[in-house]
Amino acid sequence: MSRTHTLTTLFLVSIFSLVPISNSYSKEDTRQYVEMPEVMQQHQLANMRDHLMAIDEILLNMGNGELDKAADIAEERLGMSSLSKHGASHMAMFIPKEMGAIGISMHKAASRFALKAQEGDPLPAYKALQEVTSSCTACHAAYKTFPPKLSVTPEKNITDKRINLGFTPTEKAAFLSEMQQMLISIQGIMSGIGNNDPEEIIKAARYSGNRMARETPASIKKKTPPSFKEIGGPTHMMFEEVVIRAETDDMEDIAELTARLMQQCVSCHATFKVSE
Repeated sequence: MSRTHTLTTLFLVSIFSLVPISNSYSKEDTRQYVEMPEVMQQHQLANMRDHLMAIDEILLNMGNGELDKAADIAEERLGMSSLSKHGASHMAMFIPKEMGAIGISMHKAASRFALKAQEGDPLPAYKALQEVTSSCTACHAAYKTFPPKLSVTPEKNITDKRINLGFTPTEKAAFLSEMQQMLISIQGIMSGIGNNDPEEIIKAARYSGNRMARETPASIKKKTPPSFKEIGGPTHMMFEEVVIRAETDDMEDIAELTARLMQQCVSCHATFKVSE
């Protein structure tokens, strides 16, 4: 396994370790609702999706040893230089002071990462990038921009063209619990890879395999379209494949399979949404 590949794996482990591991979930969303006009909600969500894509592109370039390109992406789309592009001055009047402080800390961290990446040493750059993702995690854990019940008309929802699955609040809570468990499973798999522990990998993957698919409430299965099932079904099977291959394959192969599994998650989130 190359040094850069190893560092990428370690960075993924560090991201997932930011999510607390728990097998019990509260159906109550206690995050603070940040009220703003609908057009600003859509603008904010578009910014968040671009942030996610920027981090994906940064990791891709770092994996290819292109640290200068990673630095440019970070500064232009996440760093202090990006504030005017994201309409930060227009958003400031709607967000709480504490939320704004987290946002500024993320932009500053991205600029620090860009400087570190330009030095050409991958390890300090990965460590600097974790400061960016830590700010993202802190903000999403504390705030939300959609109230519990929000009706978005098709005419106004011009930026988010994902398919709304139309779940009830109870179905949405159950569905999101499954998504959280998948994230925890991936975290456990990556931890097992880092520890070279097949049993840890197997235990984590089984939670999100066919057992989860069988236990999904019938009302949710009825509402999900075929295009969703074409992603969801194979994803559960990939968790089962991890279980089988963990007993025989080396850790690099398991890491590659896990990366493909994560791409299924990205594809699903890019296509569907569960907002009411």
